Amino acid sequence: MKTCLQKLVNSCLLAFTLSFFAHAIFAQTEYKLALKVLDNQAKPIANTEVLFTEMQTKQKIRINTNSLGIANYNFTSGKFWQFDILQIKDYYVWQFEVRENIKMTTSRTVTYDYKNYLRESRPVIDRSKLNLQVIDQKFAATEKPTATEGIAKVEVRRANNQPLTNFLVQITCYALNKSYRAYTDAKGTACFKVPINNDFQIDIDGIDNFSYIDLQNKPFSSAWHQITYEPTQINEIVKNDTITQKITSEDKSSSARVLSTLTVRGGENGSPANTNVYLQGIKTKKVYVGKTDNEGKVRFLLPKGDAYMINFRYQFNVDVFNLTRHRGIGYSTKTLHYSPEERLQFPEHFIPIPASLYLTEFQHYFEKQFPKPQLGETLLTHAKFCGQINANSTQAVLQLGFSAEDVDTKSVNSKPLNIAFVVDKSGSMWGEDRINSLKEALKLFVEKLREIDVVSLSAFNDEGAILIPAQKVGKNKIELLNQIQLLEADGGTDIWSGLQFGYQELQKNYKAKQTNRLILLSDGYGSDNPIETIEKSQAYNDKGLETSTVGVGQGYNAALMTKLASQGGGTLELTKNSAEMQQVFANSLAALMMPIAEEVKVEVLYNKQLLFAQLLGYPIDEKREGKVQMKLKKVYAGMADQLAMIKFTLVNPTQNIENEPITIITNYFDIRTQKTLKKETQAKLSWSATTGQLEYVIEREDKKVYGIAIMNWALKAMADAFVAKEYGKAKQVLEEASAEMKKMFPKSEDKDVEKLMVEIATYSENLTNLIANTKK
Repeated sequence: MKTCLQKLVNSCLLAFTLSFFAHAIFAQTEYKLALKVLDNQAKPIANTEVLFTEMQTKQKIRINTNSLGIANYNFTSGKFWQFDILQIKDYYVWQFEVRENIKMTTSRTVTYDYKNYLRESRPVIDRSKLNLQVIDQKFAATEKPTATEGIAKVEVRRANNQPLTNFLVQITCYALNKSYRAYTDAKGTACFKVPINNDFQIDIDGIDNFSYIDLQNKPFSSAWHQITYEPTQINEIVKNDTITQKITSEDKSSSARVLSTLTVRGGENGSPANTNVYLQGIKTKKVYVGKTDNEGKVRFLLPKGDAYMINFRYQFNVDVFNLTRHRGIGYSTKTLHYSPEERLQFPEHFIPIPASLYLTEFQHYFEKQFPKPQLGETLLTHAKFCGQINANSTQAVLQLGFSAEDVDTKSVNSKPLNIAFVVDKSGSMWGEDRINSLKEALKLFVEKLREIDVVSLSAFNDEGAILIPAQKVGKNKIELLNQIQLLEADGGTDIWSGLQFGYQELQKNYKAKQTNRLILLSDGYGSDNPIETIEKSQAYNDKGLETSTVGVGQGYNAALMTKLASQGGGTLELTKNSAEMQQVFANSLAALMMPIAEEVKVEVLYNKQLLFAQLLGYPIDEKREGKVQMKLKKVYAGMADQLAMIKFTLVNPTQNIENEPITIITNYFDIRTQKTLKKETQAKLSWSATTGQLEYVIEREDKKVYGIAIMNWALKAMADAFVAKEYGKAKQVLEEASAEMKKMFPKSEDKDVEKLMVEIATYSENLTNLIANTKK
């Protein structure tokens, strides 16, 4: 009996074991793909690389097509894959999913049509800035075209192929600034009669740019387009512009909405569970609110046609769900690390260190223009004292301005430029419309480049990519402009991954005594270590490669961008909007094409009734009794006016001070004449017989600029003292600046000044608490 029972147990165990191994064998993940690539004439594209990228892990696989234009590969890992071919990259329809523990064999044929790709990938236009005329139409499907008006038919069907009837369809033409509306008939067809030779975006169910339909420049033209669309049913609560959704396991993506899953790492207390997530529509401004589960996951069903900026409670503009070009029934997934910003999470404790101190330099608020030098004069130094003094005055402020000669860069017969553009296309660049502003300014810059100039274009988000290898502008300008136009923000930020590609492309055409310049355009906030990025960049700078940086947006990583530019011998610019960015690029082009002076030293010689107190705007190069000296960077044609301020303490001033002007000596090397030049100018103090303290009787604009300069200096000094753990000194600096500001601005009369004064008061209070806690 026991033997039979044992045999039965063994038999069951064997059956279970065989079943387990059979399941393991048959449940293996396998996706055999035979991808056939044809050109737009249906001919195979042979011996051409296809790049497959796993969208979550960024794993890359490169396969060449064979003589029949087929690329074969067996995928056994990964989940969501994207493939790129030649110039077509990140094409939304070139994606597929590998399902875990499922074996599949599939063949797929794609047509490489770059012209069609460019049409589908046109930048999405923000219609809130347009005043579109809406025209209702009601034409039967039998309507005929004319010599000037064509017929556009849009057929809408459900997923089961049944027509969607009495359904509103709209086609929009940006060239005509018009939107045409019509309802589908019993066959699901909406008919439009519109001017020929125009491109139209198809809008349905409140989703802009769902697809497109174009009419050729031919009399009696017609066009037809079929769309599959399934309206979405979703449980959500809408309160004003805030939307809370109740997503279940049964909810799926549809024609109208994309199931978007965010996985959060990190968190406010180190745990991602129960973290509030806020998705703000870039165009609609609607905010979708969700909360992560115990695994840090949160799901949304988001309408297509918009991009959604991802924000947390203590971290903003982290990344974006970009659904502006999403077609078909798809998905969107992201994994982000939530690192709460101390200044937001604990404002009562926060005091910035130099690396995290963000300041808008006082020169930004100077709106006057200095007279330009005469032709051939190169550089002018302007000097004046702000306001008047008398016997009771205790200080005087000298304003120094520098203006450069204007030269038409088109007339300049300079050597070829070697330029590498490195562009941030991470999700945070959607904020404040940064990405579109950047693209427009960059295109204007490229338009001004000459055929002899060498240029490359690299971009980065989670990783870097070379979009245009280093080459002469020549006849390739159109392709360069196309690649700029196709830039879209999405993903994380690894700044070094983009910089290294830019430097490598720059090295290919390096020539001594010529311009070899990398231009980084970014908000400067990335996942890579900024200290390591600076050190790695320095290695390339040491080889003669220069670096300029353009900080994009209202806030940017001032410490990183400043350091990269200063050690790279280039320029640093901050741009808040498209108009400013265009001016910055114009300045940068002039700097690259026409440097006119270098080794600029400015000496200020003053009398015994003055004691030097402070230099604002530039570091001190040399200081001794009766003299202070500073250096300017390389001067270029058309350079924006530069400004510095020197604060003096007055020593028993008398009216005789008017007869003792200070002398400013400017020495520089003129690059065009190859000569060292020396120029002098003077500035006199103005005496007033009026009683009282006159040190703050300054022109309104000069007073604001000076006040902001003082407060910026105080904040920098505070940050340095804080790092050195000299908390008392840090607090004293702020208190002295605050007292001076209250004398200058007894009434709150300027928002910029008031904002800085509030910031100083907050840090001063935080330091008071810190000092008190340190003594316990």
